[in-house]
Amino acid sequence: MAVKWNDWKYLIAYVAPLAAITGIYVKGHWSFAGIYVGFLLIPLFEILSPVSPQNLPAEEEEKKETSRFFDLLLYLNLPLLYLLIGYYLFTVAEGGVACFRDPGHDAQHGVDCRNDRH
Repeated sequence: MAVKWNDWKYLIAYVAPLAAITGIYVKGHWSFAGIYVGFLLIPLFEILSPVSPQNLPAEEEEKKETSRFFDLLLYLNLPLLYLLIGYYLFTVAEGGVACFRDPGHDAQHGVDCRNDRH
């Protein structure tokens, strides 16, 4: 099955972890980037995006269940999570993190780990 343009919306699952990695790298107030994205931007996007009240037809649902695209999206999430945790622990062990950044990093990694459970 070919991947439809509408299926690419599932890449939004990678926005919060990438925001968390960016927050660690940029530092400062951006250390809360994962929280900003996870609790502000994604819910706002979901509220503003159009929703279809209809379910998928049975044959299209079956095609999506067997699609490798969705399996790939799911399986790439775990290495990204480990990369994020490793980068976070490396940054903490390196030292030099200001007091206000620690809660931001801790909170966003807690949220990322919780959101990656499937």
